[in-house]
Amino acid sequence: SAPGDIHQQSLTGISEKLKAILDQVLSKISLPVQKAKDMINQARSQIAGAMAGLDPVRDASAIDKLNQMMAKLDAVEARLGQVYKLLADKVDVLVGTVDKLIAKLSASGNPLMLIVVYEFSEVRTVLADFSAQLALL
Repeated sequence: SAPGDIHQQSLTGISEKLKAILDQVLSKISLPVQKAKDMINQARSQIAGAMAGLDPVRDASAIDKLNQMMAKLDAVEARLGQVYKLLADKVDVLVGTVDKLIAKLSASGNPLMLIVVYEFSEVRTVLADFSAQLALL
């Protein structure tokens, strides 16, 4: 095989490998996130059920405590969302860096850079997809 083939083989497949790694990361974090959300929703449901049976005047103190518990659940859920947004933001910064690299390589005028530009474009797509999936957590 020609030397150019070796270089092309070393470049191709990077995005597929990156996607496989990021898919593993996503699967490892999405299950615990879903479990946490389910637990929060279950707790909310139990609190709402407990509140439904209380008298607003006679049980005002208990209702207040249950509302405080509900607020804590909201805070936990919001914090969970912030953590994944922070991670997605970091991935977005990486996407921006890849965009700059693609622009620089594209502007080089070197036809051999087209393969590299293509591969980095694929990597960029994988990273952007990963960021979008994080935002859905």
